Amino acid sequence: MAGGMGIFLACDLGLACDDIHFSTPEVHVGMFPMMVLSLLYRHVGRKKATEMLFLGERIPAPEAMQLGIVNHVLPRNEFEEGTAEFVAKISGKSVAILRLGKEAITNAEDRVLEESLERLEAALARVMATEDSKEGMRAFVEKRKPTWIDE
Repeated sequence: MAGGMGIFLACDLGLACDDIHFSTPEVHVGMFPMMVLSLLYRHVGRKKATEMLFLGERIPAPEAMQLGIVNHVLPRNEFEEGTAEFVAKISGKSVAILRLGKEAITNAEDRVLEESLERLEAALARVMATEDSKEGMRAFVEKRKPTWIDE
C-alpha cells in the first residue's frame, strides 16, 4: 500500500475504484514514510498530510478525492469505461499544447510566486506562438471544433 501511494502521488492525474483505500502504513512497523512525505504535502494540506503520516490510517477513495489525492473515483464495474472516457477527453486536446502546459507546470511548481509568474509568462508566449493555439482561437470564434496539427 505504501509504495503504491508514492507511485500514485507521483502521477499528474489519478483515477481510482470506489472500493480502494490509500494509506501510509510504515509508522505501524517502526518506519516513517519519508519517500512519500514530500509528494503527500504537495497534494494534501499540511495538517491532514501530517495526520496521515503520523497515524497511517486507511483513507477510502472518495475521501482521497476530497483531499486532492485522486481526480475521480469510479465504481469498480464502471472503471474501465470511465477511464476510457477520461482518457478520450484528454486525447482530444492538442498534444503540443498539453506538452507545453506540462513543462510550464513543472517549471512553476515549488518556486516563489514572482519567479513562477515570470516562467509562466514565458510559457504562455510559447503556447500562443503555436499553430494549435491559433487554430483553437479561430475555432472558438467560428464556433467549431478545432482541428489540431499538434505543432
